[in-house]
This record gives sequence, C-alpha cells and structure tokens, in this order.
Amino acid sequence: MNLFDVVTDLDCSEVGLGFASQFFPLHNMPGWFSPYMSWGYHGDDGDMYGNKAEIRGGHTYGMGDIVGAGVDFSKQEVFFTRNGESLGTSFQGKDVKGKLFPIVGMFPCGIKIRANFGEREFKYPLGQEREPTLGPTPLLSADALAT
Repeated sequence: MNLFDVVTDLDCSEVGLGFASQFFPLHNMPGWFSPYMSWGYHGDDGDMYGNKAEIRGGHTYGMGDIVGAGVDFSKQEVFFTRNGESLGTSFQGKDVKGKLFPIVGMFPCGIKIRANFGEREFKYPLGQEREPTLGPTPLLSADALAT
C-alpha cells in the first residue's frame, strides 16, 4: 500500500491530490478527464474524480487540514483521508495498477503545501480498515468507466 498526505499552508481556491499515470498532463487537476488515468480528491468541493467519474463527497478541506491519498495495489483500490479519518474506498478496478505517481494540483499556482511521503508518521494509520468514518462515500468501480 502506498500513501502520502499533504497540509495546505494557505487557503486557496483549489487544491487536489491523488495519483496519476506517468503520462498524465501536469496542467490538469488530479482526476480530471485525460486519456491517461488519474484519481483525485479536491478541497474546494470535497468531490472525488476519476477520469470520467465524479463522486460527490462533500468533505471539503482547506488551510491546516491534513488530507491523504492512498493506493492499495493488492485490492486495486484508491482511497482518500481527511485529518486522519478515512473517506472509504473511492475507486476500485482493473485500471488501478502499474506505475502511479502522487500528484498535487493547485489553482492558482504558487500555493504552498507540505507533503509527507513517509518521512514522518502519517495522520491516517496504515493498515487500518477503510470503513468511512466521515460519512458514506460511494464506491465507484473503475471498470465501469471503461464502458
């Protein structure tokens, strides 16, 4: 399982974090449509995106919040956390594989963040079951996106 978390130092109009394939265009926000796979959790609306899919989450985040993105390759799942609490499994399917890279998108550019790739303890405890603790987040199969 791979996980990273981010703390935003300034309140800004939009920050999104997630995972993307190596060819995902870096001018796009994580999860926004592209021919290359990506998944993202956006702070301005609390929604989660996976290419052609959108999950209305409602768990917004901003200055001082610690948000995380994780991928469990053994279960082919992408999940997100907020302030140490699980939002549950957000996306699952055969497309969750291969080389995926952590990605953070910001608008406007120049917003400061602090990222943790494991050099410090994560706010969300690794190995914990991902039952949603902040309310229901619907599970969306990435396999359904291929149709």
